Amino acid sequence: MLEVARKRAEESGVADRLETVVVPRDSVSLPDASVDFALLANVYHELTDRVAYLRDVYRVLSPGGTVLICDWDPLGSSESGPPLDHRVGKETVQAELATAGFTGTRSHSRYEHHYVIESARP
Repeated sequence: MLEVARKRAEESGVADRLETVVVPRDSVSLPDASVDFALLANVYHELTDRVAYLRDVYRVLSPGGTVLICDWDPLGSSESGPPLDHRVGKETVQAELATAGFTGTRSHSRYEHHYVIESARP
């Protein structure tokens, strides 16, 4: 997926502004306020302590930075993806973002079996 992101960045003319980084599962090993955008795609349901992880994402985002969470909807099909009981509902994600200090949370309906939630570090 990182290669796909890099290719799309090249095609969009923004490759010089994109750096993809893989971080450990339960922490974000980056300096404070060092990134403008964080993407969590199909991993949120796997995190051990989701609020602690979001606080770490908040820490590494620069003020005004954005986090985008795309994950499997518990109301979606069970034909693919993790079991339904492993999935985290978007209302829970929104509440956990607020607990971690994020604001301006918006939900986007773009995919049949996923939700997309966007939030910002003030």
